[in-house]
Amino acid sequence: MTTRIIQKANKGKRASINKTKKSAQKARRQKKRSAVMRQRQRAKGLNEKMLHQVAETAFGKILHHKQVLSIGLVTLGVIFAVKMTIHEIGGAMARARGKGVPKHGIKQVDRFMSNKKIKSVDLRRGLVWFVVGNRKHIDVTMDWTDFDKDDQTMLVISLVLKHGRAIPLVWLNVRKSDLEGKRSLYEKTAAWELQHALPEAVTVTLMADRGFGDTKLFDHLQDIPGFDFIIRFKKGYTVKSADYSGKIKDGIPRNGRIRVLREALLTGNRKGPYTIVLVKKRKMKDS
Repeated sequence: MTTRIIQKANKGKRASINKTKKSAQKARRQKKRSAVMRQRQRAKGLNEKMLHQVAETAFGKILHHKQVLSIGLVTLGVIFAVKMTIHEIGGAMARARGKGVPKHGIKQVDRFMSNKKIKSVDLRRGLVWFVVGNRKHIDVTMDWTDFDKDDQTMLVISLVLKHGRAIPLVWLNVRKSDLEGKRSLYEKTAAWELQHALPEAVTVTLMADRGFGDTKLFDHLQDIPGFDFIIRFKKGYTVKSADYSGKIKDGIPRNGRIRVLREALLTGNRKGPYTIVLVKKRKMKDS
C-alpha cells in the first residue's frame, strides 16, 4: 500500500514538472514568434534598395558613395537584428539581403564602426537636412532622458510633428557622475550643434520644461540667429519690468488670465531682457 502511494506521488511530481516545462517552452515559442512578427511588421516594405535611396538622399552630398552604401546596409541589419551587437547586426544584414554569409556581414559592420573618416557631425547634418526637408520653421523640444538605472543620461533635441510624435535631431550621451556643474554647457552645446546642422534660413522655436530655466541658457539662445524659445521656469525668480517688479509668484493673475511682461529683467543680476508670460489656469497644479 505504501509503495503504491509513493509511486502515485512520484508520477504526480513528474507530471507537474513536465507540465511546467511544456508551459515554459510554449511561452518561449510564443515570445519568439511575437519577436519575429514585430520584426516583419517593422521591416515591412523596407529592403536594401529602399534604404540605399534614403541614405543617398540624406548623405549623398556629404559622404563617398561607398560610405553611403555601407550606411544603408548597416541600417538594414539594425532593423532586422534582435540584439544591438556587431555580430547580430552583421548576421541580420546578411540574412535580410539573402546573399553572402554572416561572417562577411559582421566584417562589414565592424569596418563601418571603426571607420574614422565617417564623422558623427556629418551624419547628424545629413540626418537633420533629410528630416527637416523644405520646412522654413521648426518647433523642437529639449529634454534629458534616462533609459536604464545606470550612470548614463541623454540630452535630446527632437523635432515636434503635427501627429504628436517627435523625431530626435541632436543627442548627447553624458555620464551622470560627470554632469555636476556642466549641465548648462551640454545644453548650450546641443543648441549650437542643432544650429550648425540646420539649413540656412530655417527658424527654430525651442521648448523646454522648468528644469532648463537658467538665464545662462536663455542668453545663449538669444544670441543664436533665428532661435526663439519657450521655457518654463520656477516662480521664485525676481522680475523687473515697466508693468511689474517683484517675485514672479506674486505677479501671477489668480483669475486664470495671461499676463505678459515685455523687456523684463530676471534675478538680482538683471539678466535679459526677455518676454515673460505669467499664467496659471484654475486646474493647473503649478504656474
